[in-house]
Amino acid sequence: MSKGRKSRPRQRAIRGLLLGGIVILVGLASQYSGFLQTLEWKSWDLRLKWLAQPEKADPNIVLILIDQYSLDIFEKHQGLGWPWPRQLQAALIDYLHQGGARAIFLDFIFSEGSAYGVADDQYLAQAIEKAGNVFLPIALSSKEDFYQEIPLEALKRLSLSSNELPPRAYPRAQGVSLPLPLFLEACRGAGNVFFKPDEDGLFRRLPLAFYYQELLLPALPLRLAQYLSPSGKLSEKSLPLDEQGRLIINYHGPAGTYRSYSAAAVINSWAQIQEGQEPQVSPAEFKDKIVLIGASAPGLLDLRPTPLSPVAPGVEIHAAALDNLLHQDWVRPQSKIMIIFLLIFFSLLVSLLISLLTRVWLQGLSLLVLLALPPGVAWLGFSLGFWVEVVVLEEVIVLGFILASLLNYAFEGRQRRFIRSVFSHY
Repeated sequence: MSKGRKSRPRQRAIRGLLLGGIVILVGLASQYSGFLQTLEWKSWDLRLKWLAQPEKADPNIVLILIDQYSLDIFEKHQGLGWPWPRQLQAALIDYLHQGGARAIFLDFIFSEGSAYGVADDQYLAQAIEKAGNVFLPIALSSKEDFYQEIPLEALKRLSLSSNELPPRAYPRAQGVSLPLPLFLEACRGAGNVFFKPDEDGLFRRLPLAFYYQELLLPALPLRLAQYLSPSGKLSEKSLPLDEQGRLIINYHGPAGTYRSYSAAAVINSWAQIQEGQEPQVSPAEFKDKIVLIGASAPGLLDLRPTPLSPVAPGVEIHAAALDNLLHQDWVRPQSKIMIIFLLIFFSLLVSLLISLLTRVWLQGLSLLVLLALPPGVAWLGFSLGFWVEVVVLEEVIVLGFILASLLNYAFEGRQRRFIRSVFSHY
């Protein structure tokens, strides 16, 4: 074979390796600068939409929602606007306790006294204490001036020991809002419910703990999962948290995946039983259920966007995270070693392959095959519970193809010009 007609395979391979090194550097820069982060989030959202399995949601996790229907019913027939008398929340707790609920979470902080008087607060506190399995929220924030200062003694009972979670750079809170002391003393436990979404506004990850001064305070789903675990704790070694201590929420479906009841229907059922009537919702429906009580009415401002729903009740996000923790069907973030390995592999593969191939149709076919590989790896990773980052892999494949094709064209063009100049002398 004439040197003037085609580059030798060895020369092409060396060129491909050098080009692959350049592509690797560009890929690493994109990965660690966050340049492709938003696109990667969107690719994850697509995977959830295509591959989520609503049937995997725990049927023992149910919601009671203060929906618009509930607000309208009590406004129309009882003349009660929001916030309701706390005796109504007490009725919910009492009804669930009668039905044998395994655990109850009431997603309202109650940081101030009831507008209906001290007796109203005492009524709710008594219901919480009687049930013995009620959990309440706390709100931690980085904004110090928005929350009241809390003595550390009031928080120590709620805090975690250092061996209950893997060591991570958990976010730090500057302020905290707590339920009134009589509620904190009556409840079984409490956990943080306030956390920020990703930069594009969607709630994909949940910090499992926050530091407040020297105390490590748990997220509500973690506190509930610890209580519901047979051993009373979770294995800190198995929790797949990122460097900031966040759990990637493996949503099994959109809003409405977990069975929900209207708060008005349950309160009405409580009243019907008090009057000796057949209840609209039987208390037996809550036997051994984990019940999360929250708001879904738009005016109560607790609707959040998730990868699968533009609006979802905040309490349903906690339900999804709790489901993941109880059944260990969480998503593991891709390790740095795996990211770098895949990035190097695909960068070298595309650069070498396109540099060695001389036929345009083979180069085009190779590109199509290579572009299909990262989604295949991502699908496999999803099925195994891993978030495989695909956008950077697609980037290095496209970049490697373009650069290798341009170099092929440049070298082949130079050789053709050399051959023409040689034969022009004869």
